Amino acid sequence: MADEALAVLDTILPDYSFSNLQETVFCEVWEGKTYAEIAESCGYEHSYIRDVGFKLWQRLSVALKQKVTKSNVRSVLRRYSRAQLSSLGIYGYQDRIKTSVGNSLSPALVPELDFPSGPVPLNSNLYIERPPIEALTYAEVSKPGSLIHIKGPRQKGKTSLVRRIVAYAKKQGFRTVTLSLHRADSQVFTNLDKFLRWFCANVSRQLGLSLQLDHYWDSDIGSKVSCTTYFEDYLLEEVDRPIVIALDEVNQIFEYPELSRDFLSLLRSWYEDARELEIWQNVRWVIAHATDVYVP
Repeated sequence: MADEALAVLDTILPDYSFSNLQETVFCEVWEGKTYAEIAESCGYEHSYIRDVGFKLWQRLSVALKQKVTKSNVRSVLRRYSRAQLSSLGIYGYQDRIKTSVGNSLSPALVPELDFPSGPVPLNSNLYIERPPIEALTYAEVSKPGSLIHIKGPRQKGKTSLVRRIVAYAKKQGFRTVTLSLHRADSQVFTNLDKFLRWFCANVSRQLGLSLQLDHYWDSDIGSKVSCTTYFEDYLLEEVDRPIVIALDEVNQIFEYPELSRDFLSLLRSWYEDARELEIWQNVRWVIAHATDVYVP
């Protein structure tokens, strides 16, 4: 959508203040309008609107170090977003917080600050945004069938970012589910069937739906197919809005190689199904895990 594209534009040119007309031209071009159509709707000469667009593409070309035009701006910004998200290792969040806040206060006040050792609350002044990460994830979670993969060492802000993505999704009117695998009992990880039933039960509860596992679960077709059927024939049919499912501390399953392999391959198959099946396009995934995990 044009609003998400504008957010990406702000990350590319953070120090540039766009005029209302520039934003209008950009959004209308993003939606496929011609300069003539934009000029007519805005009440300007065609040549003036074309000049506004030309200067905007020039500025983007310099910032991105590649040629940007009216005809390729969509593909260029999408490639930029994918490139930024693919390298989304979250490092140094708490260090950035301490440095930024500490530098802005007198030395006498710094020791009195209570820096959070866990996730930073949504309304906390101690959370320092790290552009362009937030804007890119907000744009990505708005896309049908998207997946955001967040990885990094422990205590580096992954959960804080996940919570902000979920909060943004709620503001857009999406249904949200947040599951931390830290909260699962150890016996849940003993086999795939138990884990998938736990997963489905928690998603059902957070969506406010009654539990119907026994109606859809069939040992003859296997746990993964049963879980898929539960989602496709029940959960996703009952919800008429996009759903964001955020899975935090996914590293909890890494010490169970067989379970990890089966569950992650199932998530990948659902993500790939979204390319063709409309029902899976309503699901957007946020998956976070630590990289410094000891596996015995």
